[in-house]
Amino acid sequence: MKDGRKYTKMDGLGRGFGNVVWADGREETMKGRGRWMGIGFGDGLGRAVKGKYDAALFTNTLGAKHVLDFAKKCARPDIVVHVSTAYVCGEKCGLVEEKPFRVGETLNGSPDLDIKQEIDLANETLEQLRCRKATNEDEKVAMKELGLTRARMYGWPNTYVFTKALGEMLIEDNKENIPVAIIRPTIITSTYKEPFPGWVDGIRTIDHMFIGYGKGKVRCFLGNSECTLDLIPGDMVVNTIIMAMVANANQLSQAIYHVGSSMRNPLNPLKLKQYGHSYFSNHPWIGRDGKAVRVREPIVFTKMDSFYRYMNIRYVLPFKTAVRGGGGKRDTPAMDDGDVAFDDLNTEKLRAVAREVGAGADAFNFDTKCIGGRTTS
Repeated sequence: MKDGRKYTKMDGLGRGFGNVVWADGREETMKGRGRWMGIGFGDGLGRAVKGKYDAALFTNTLGAKHVLDFAKKCARPDIVVHVSTAYVCGEKCGLVEEKPFRVGETLNGSPDLDIKQEIDLANETLEQLRCRKATNEDEKVAMKELGLTRARMYGWPNTYVFTKALGEMLIEDNKENIPVAIIRPTIITSTYKEPFPGWVDGIRTIDHMFIGYGKGKVRCFLGNSECTLDLIPGDMVVNTIIMAMVANANQLSQAIYHVGSSMRNPLNPLKLKQYGHSYFSNHPWIGRDGKAVRVREPIVFTKMDSFYRYMNIRYVLPFKTAVRGGGGKRDTPAMDDGDVAFDDLNTEKLRAVAREVGAGADAFNFDTKCIGGRTTS
């Protein structure tokens, strides 16, 4: 992946993609080669260079089509597995079904969404900024604002989920006779079992809150006690990908799988608070001074007015009156997915396939019911 400063224009909607460039510089086409099974991963390069619209389109949208084009260059592609996100649904409440996006479909009913026009707009804006000799920082801010504006125009809350939805649309529109499976994970956390419990590569999303609490920096958070937090261990996402490949290889269809816990093993903020306090009390964070950090049970604010009162008394007033303010505390995170649950009927069928082929709980487990300590009430 290249940053916006490294490539001139985004393209790919009208041309093939499928050549391999080897380490010695040789370029070789894959057309006519043997069988191929591919996975188009969708991490989005750190949320596609922190929300820059051009980078997000290049990675999350065109990247999906490029993987599909690569598969078409192969003689007998078994399947393309595309990893998207469950939050392509935007801020929808209620039950979110495992349904595909059609090209031009929007969340707010706007009829004007055209992917090519979005790419052209990003390119034109980028060129205008460079003609004006905008600084790197000004360019970054402008492209982030453009992405957010375009996403909200069509009903998505941010650039990342918007461009991921566009990527799904391109796959739906261009898959032809290629077997495709789309994986939509929710909030991915550390692993349940493999390579060992609790393994995580990098700190992102909700991990920041956990670590901040363990270090004694986060003492409270916002959380709707009636909402469901949908968290899924990373190794269960990988196991779902593997089984989706097995179940859908050479099947001329497109399958979509929600990979989460809201349907089978829901979790709310109050329970998460208890688990976090219990864990860090028994396994405290060791600070740079070599001493264990002792944590108190965090405060959960379920209403904004009580949260504002606490913040004013605890931080704002001391900051205004002290010679040196701030206290070194992190911003208070919010945990509220809203009243949403991700239907996983297709994923449940996939679990049945895993049982049929003999992939037991110790091999390719992705059943969140086995995660202890949660309640389904």
